[in-house]
Parts: sequence; C-alpha cells; structure tokens
Amino acid sequence: MDKRANEKHGIPSVIGCIDGTHVRIIAPAENKHLYYNRKGYYSLNVMLMCDDELKIRYVDAFHPGASHDSFIWNVSELRTHLEDQRGVNFWLLGDAGYPLEPWLMTPHWNPDEGSIQMKFNEAHSKCRNIIERTNGVAETSMEVSPWCKGFTLHSKKGSKNCKRVLRAAQHMHTFQGIHRYDRSTIHRRAGNSK
Repeated sequence: MDKRANEKHGIPSVIGCIDGTHVRIIAPAENKHLYYNRKGYYSLNVMLMCDDELKIRYVDAFHPGASHDSFIWNVSELRTHLEDQRGVNFWLLGDAGYPLEPWLMTPHWNPDEGSIQMKFNEAHSKCRNIIERTNGVAETSMEVSPWCKGFTLHSKKGSKNCKRVLRAAQHMHTFQGIHRYDRSTIHRRAGNSK
C-alpha cells in the first residue's frame, strides 16, 4: 500500500486502513443493552484493517455494538502488536473516532478552509476510502451463498460463534479477491444454477 498510497495521495508509509463496521445480530438473552448500537439495532462492532487491494488483514469481532471504535482499538491485539514495532516507520489510517498515535494517523479537527491541514484531510480521506469500500465488499460477500443473503447472526453460545462466522466471511472475501471470482462462478462451482 505504501508506494501506491504515496503516489496517488501523497501519504508515505501507509500499510493499511482501519474502521469499525456493525454486523447485525439478534438480541442476545443477556446484556442486550451492550449490543444495541447508536444506529438503532443490535450488532457486533467489528474492527477491520485492510490493505490497498481490499484484502482484510485483521478482524476483531469480539465487541458488542455499543462499544466505540476507539475502545475496540485500545484493547485490540493489533494495537499491542504495533506498539512492539517501535522504530519502524509506517502508518495506519483511521477516522476521527480513533486516537492519534505514533503509527495511527487521523484527520485534523476543524481545519481552516484552504489550510495545509485541510489539504492533508482531503488526502487522508481519499486514501482511507479503501476501508469504506472494503466494508462494502465484505458485506456483499456474505451474499455469495443463497443461505447467507440478508441473514442476521444469532448464536445461543454467544459472540465466539459469531466471530467464527465472520472469520469465514473474511476468508470468502479474501478468496474472491485473490481468485477474482464473481458470484456466478462461485454459484456454478457450488452446483447452483444462479
């Protein structure tokens, strides 16, 4: 991502982008208030990191929907790993919901029109757009199987099983990206006529 991000947007040493996305679930029996998100439904708040090829490189699907992106980041294994990489020059890009850190670049708050900070925010937004696209592609990759279309996660055993489903979706998303299969190819190989 580094070379292409630098050439296209003028931000050097970018290794990926992070963001949270809400995956709808059926309200759990216990602590359901923790899963009710700001958008008005029950969910897991799933933090993803992607590269410039829409490949998901990290997933944290353990947190209920009411959890803020910055909380998930602060307790993530990814953050712990990056803390151990001191002295290495690289960046992740995150939105304003994340804290500025030595390896995590976020936009400036309320920059003046035409300022260098405003220009940086524009470049940051264009470069970080890849995670928004990845979230959209990952959500639609759940539709490659007819039984997944429009589904809502539900598990009597809690979020561990939901994480397994999400990891399987991540692998399907990555598989599609690597092999450049479209939905019709996958359906034909699965023996479906679609």
